[in-house]
Amino acid sequence: MKNIINETLLDPSLKSIYYNGLSDKLSNKISQIKLIVSDLDGTFLSSNGELSHENISSVKSLYNKNINFTLSSGRSDMMCASYIKDCNITLPTISSNGALIRNINSKYVISKTIIKPSIAINIMDFCRDNNLDYMSYNLDKIFFTKGSIRIEKFKSYNKIAIKNHTNPIALNFYDTDNTTNHTHKVIADEGILKILLFTKSKKDLDITIEFLNNIPDISFVLSEKNALDISAKGTSKGEALKILCSHLNIPLENTCVLGDYTNDLSMMKLAGISFAMKNSPKHVQEVATFITDSNDNFGVAKALDFILSKK
Repeated sequence: MKNIINETLLDPSLKSIYYNGLSDKLSNKISQIKLIVSDLDGTFLSSNGELSHENISSVKSLYNKNINFTLSSGRSDMMCASYIKDCNITLPTISSNGALIRNINSKYVISKTIIKPSIAINIMDFCRDNNLDYMSYNLDKIFFTKGSIRIEKFKSYNKIAIKNHTNPIALNFYDTDNTTNHTHKVIADEGILKILLFTKSKKDLDITIEFLNNIPDISFVLSEKNALDISAKGTSKGEALKILCSHLNIPLENTCVLGDYTNDLSMMKLAGISFAMKNSPKHVQEVATFITDSNDNFGVAKALDFILSKK
């Protein structure tokens, strides 16, 4: 496969081009890669949420060269389980935008960061009072608003999981009538890894950001258009990558990351090599070392094949 590559370390002004050569510096960096970490939505998966045979095959080829591979997603790791199985991933995964690092198979938790309960309640109450579609991610539970549009994505994943003989995700709903134990307080006290909220307009997004900017001890980032991922302060995919590399005893300079959106930038800035998808915004492409093809045109497989060709 040809690779669409942007050698930004040599010339930041370069855009996506077909490039047939590399500097010795970059070639050496690529040859030293020991861990590759890929974002999921918009990167490893197609726009339809499908995992291609090309991506699976390229991941499995990495293992023959003793290169480790895992995922880093804004999703709950429970919603990554089917893809973890498909790719024979045995390493812990980064999930909930860095709030959790866990081996989904053994359930061993390396790192878990929760939002302070009083702050989580305040945010959820704001979402409820402003009629936002919002979700809370606990360690093994996800909660939705009644009538949530986002829940359809989880229903689609559950079909994939059942077909692949992995566990579907239980769909829990907030209790607004105090008739169950799913109140904001109970959910917050159990420990919320992240809150994901969706706004209907740019105006609503701006109002929400203004509200969040006045809350201490949280971090938030755009994970897609009009969607905000909220976590405890200091939480990010990049910070989680540091922890994972320390756990695996792999230097950050020997890692490669692939991503497509703002929440992937913290990883890209830390890794030795990074690939942005062709479908990613320009500000993401500007940070990445290389630009590969789009998620709908096997961009991850092309990036991995490119790396393998330099080994």
